[in-house]
Amino acid sequence: MPEQIDPFEGAPELPRIVAVSFLAVGHLYNFLAGGLTLRRGDRVVVEGEAGVRIGKIEVEGLERLSADEVVATSGLKTGASFSVENLDAAGQRLVDSGLFAKVGYRTNTKGNLVTIVFLVEESKSSKSPVVFDNFVWFTNDELVAAIRREVPSFDGTAPDSGKKNGGVSVARSASSQAA
Repeated sequence: MPEQIDPFEGAPELPRIVAVSFLAVGHLYNFLAGGLTLRRGDRVVVEGEAGVRIGKIEVEGLERLSADEVVATSGLKTGASFSVENLDAAGQRLVDSGLFAKVGYRTNTKGNLVTIVFLVEESKSSKSPVVFDNFVWFTNDELVAAIRREVPSFDGTAPDSGKKNGGVSVARSASSQAA
């Protein structure tokens, strides 16, 4: 058997890294710990750049839906870190919902806060009623609540187009696993 070689032997000691999580936002940041001995749960004060955050989300072009329903469907939250990739993904979620014929957006940044304005045209496609049948373990209200967690705009109907009409079955599956 060949001799084991330690790749770190003789190398300078690496700096200790401490990860700090900001619960309200959910991001994890890494910092040099220096000579500090920190344990999970210790409180620290961190100085640094906060990055660009979502300050406000607006929606233009609504006819039937509320702005709150559109924002919930997008998955974006005020106070969260902003990135173009996340904004594009949110726009795609709106398109996939089947609720919109057109989705666009514009942004305006002031300081480290960005305002996002979704420009939407609601779909004129038909919707079909959702009927719950043979769900003996759940009430209709429990099923509706489970669906609304996955599809915030759920109103008892499902769009006949779009990719989110499968979200109803996803929510049904999730509610059945909770039992």
